[in-house]
Amino acid sequence: SNQRTARHTSTTRFTSPSERTVALKAPKPILPGHAVLLPRRRVERLSALSDIEVTDLFESARLTQERLRLANPDATSFNYMLKDGVAAGMPGEPPHIHLHVVPRSPGDLANNDEVYEMIDAWSPMPGEVNTPPAIEFPDDASRRARTEEDMAAEARGYWQQYLSQASAEGGRSVDGAGVGVG
Repeated sequence: SNQRTARHTSTTRFTSPSERTVALKAPKPILPGHAVLLPRRRVERLSALSDIEVTDLFESARLTQERLRLANPDATSFNYMLKDGVAAGMPGEPPHIHLHVVPRSPGDLANNDEVYEMIDAWSPMPGEVNTPPAIEFPDDASRRARTEEDMAAEARGYWQQYLSQASAEGGRSVDGAGVGVG
């Protein structure tokens, strides 16, 4: 079999009350306290999880954050990071959706945005460095300046796309209560 899984030898482990999600001390933590949460059911994409599994994953993340905050009073903030699919830079073979919870303290990194490069390089496999696919950005000279009105119109367009998609899928919102237009 070509399947590999990371060996987690840490004793720091939390399983959600529903047992749908497991939180582990991250192998190769990027900062002290870094935790990784995984749904027990292996899926590559967040959208492949059921509503109950998604809720459990994020509720478990909230509980994990609280445990990490209590264990490290210097942690005043947290980064949540999730790469949805291989093209988004998800490491691992076979791919498995996972959510990082990274405690942050004032001055923990010289450049605050460095955390994103660190998480991009993170891999659960010992000795491996993840290399996400390159993103090509247009150079600044070819980019058109956008006004507040342009950005508001773009946001309205995305909202309309969301409403159309939700309607096509039976009108359900994330919580199952139905999409309402205010």
